[in-house]
Amino acid sequence: MEFQIEEPFCKWLTREDEGFRLPFFEDGAMKSLTVNSRKQNFKSISSLELLPYLAAECKDQVPDLIVFHSLRCGSTLLSQLLAAIPTHKILAEVPFFDKILQRILPTVTALLQAAIRIYGGSVHLPEKKIIIKTDSWHLAYYDPYRKLYPDTPVLLLYRNPTEVMASKVKKTAMHAVPGLLLPHLFSLTIREVQKWISKPT
Repeated sequence: MEFQIEEPFCKWLTREDEGFRLPFFEDGAMKSLTVNSRKQNFKSISSLELLPYLAAECKDQVPDLIVFHSLRCGSTLLSQLLAAIPTHKILAEVPFFDKILQRILPTVTALLQAAIRIYGGSVHLPEKKIIIKTDSWHLAYYDPYRKLYPDTPVLLLYRNPTEVMASKVKKTAMHAVPGLLLPHLFSLTIREVQKWISKPT
């Protein structure tokens, strides 16, 4: 699934089985895009509000583990180790989940649950356990996840902040790209961010 903030609709893709085995979910999505471009002449889209109805047709499977983490802490290595087990399905940093959470709507919890059910509830695959690895800024969205799955174990991975900063110096994280993440995630207003960006260096 893909999600457009400007126009709330979903674009559906034929998923490749390798999508749940790659380091990041988006890597599998890109492969699916290539496959879809060869097999499908028309795009399949639906409204965002249709998600709960579509999810009702999927197998209801509660995540077995939710992983929250900081930057550059080894979470990708952990998800790859878990993905090596054939009975595990890893939903690693699914962009669609993030897009839903960023909308700040009263229906966010229901939409997130529907999306997780659709991604994790396939009855045609051998996986028995669903593991969600959130984005590194999703601690700000801990409450919606916990409200949906109060009994699911939660794992928090973190690393010495000095080591994280040293890693970011070598390779900039998306947090450092102005305007890419919403200011409220860092308890900032848009005005504060604009004021900071406009300061002379």
